[in-house]
This record gives sequence, structure tokens and C-alpha cells, in this order.
Amino acid sequence: GLCVSTQVGCAVGCRFCMTGRSGLVRQLGSLEILAQVREGLRRMPTLSKIKFMGMGEPSHNLRNVLSAVRFLAEYGDFGHKDLVISTVGDERLFNELFASRVRPALAVSLHTIDEEERRTLLPRGTRMTVEALTDAAERYARFSGYPVQYEWTLMAGVNDSFEEIDELARRLSGQYAMVNFIPVNAVEGSPYCR
Repeated sequence: GLCVSTQVGCAVGCRFCMTGRSGLVRQLGSLEILAQVREGLRRMPTLSKIKFMGMGEPSHNLRNVLSAVRFLAEYGDFGHKDLVISTVGDERLFNELFASRVRPALAVSLHTIDEEERRTLLPRGTRMTVEALTDAAERYARFSGYPVQYEWTLMAGVNDSFEEIDELARRLSGQYAMVNFIPVNAVEGSPYCR
């Protein structure tokens, strides 16, 4: 797969990410986003999955991201499930996804079930509560027919306790979802480690 950036710099500013320190420079246009896919296809002709992550929140660049997704689904030989939009949670994204004729898969950067900790980790990330976010993601998963891919960056002493993982399992029980546990990358000057 290929991860495609939707911004230059970072719009979310998460505390455990190197790119979150640079600040937002600008949003990329849909043609700039598509140019990254073209370059990826040139280097990897068998490329079959595209993930729209940005160095921030793709829904902050919603018009251009959805334009690129629609183009790839309609003209690029990509199945809807092979186009994945990542989010920390934005109601505008869910509204657009439910209204769109193209139904990409959804990845949700969750990282913790604890509301206060999540606001600390993603200070400009989302106003949606964990409950509202997982409920909206579940509705979209059933609507699109593709499981939600929850992203959980494991950080020692922050979100790696058995209690928190048990709470995550309870929260997602019965939902059409999967969880990707990702070891945090050590970044100089960051308190977060594997």
C-alpha cells in the first residue's frame, strides 16, 4: 500500500509524532495528491491500496481529498475498499462519506479510550468523544461494508495497560472493526517510547 499526504506540515499536532511539531504549511490540491499516487504507481506498478493520511487530518482538506478519492475510484482502477481515509474524528468527514457515491474504507486514529488522555495526545485533533467517534465509525462500516481500521500507537506507560486494552475490547465488542497496534517511533525530545 501507499500512504498519501494531504497537507504540507501538520494540522493535528499530535504529541507523539515527529511531523506534529512542524506546524501546518498548507493544504495540498487534489492534483498534488493524485501526483503522489502516480509516482507510487510508477515505482510500484502492482500498488493496490492507497491510504490518505496526510501529516495531519485529511478532513481539514476534505474537498481535495474526496476529489482525489472519487477520481481514483472512478478512473483509477481502485476498488472503494482499497482507498482508505484516515481520521482522528471529524463530523464533517462522516457527513460527506455518508453522502458520497464513492465509499472508501475508514481508518480511525484512536490511540486511547480515555477522553482526557486523548485530548492531551491530540490537542487539536477532534471534538468528538470516543463514544461518538466509534459509534459514527461503526455506522459507516456497516454502510460501506468495510471494517473500520482503528489505529493504536502503543506508548509505554500511556496506553499499553491491560486495563485500557480491556476497555478498548469492551468498546469495540460486536463492531465491524479491526485494531492495528503500532509501536511508537522514538523521537528525540519526546517523552514517548515503546
